[in-house]
Amino acid sequence: MAHLIDKDALIAWAKETYLCENASMIRKVCYKQLLEHLDTLEVKEVDLDEEIEKCLKQYHMIAVGKEEFEPIAKHFFELGIAVSNKAQKGE
Repeated sequence: MAHLIDKDALIAWAKETYLCENASMIRKVCYKQLLEHLDTLEVKEVDLDEEIEKCLKQYHMIAVGKEEFEPIAKHFFELGIAVSNKAQKGE
């Protein structure tokens, strides 16, 4: 199952490791490339509660409720991320 990572936290961790005096040159080059790649990633914030509410209204499923629907929404979101990752890798 896919898990989301806080981009800012990952960048902070990579910078800390990159700037570490004890890091080897190879390690520094790898972290520098990672940081450059992270700068190209787009981060989108989504209000899950709002999106669930819209979907429930759209399909006339208000009686279902957010609590029951949220795990289903998360499952399909994570499935979409996993499929997208496989497609990017050419699998």
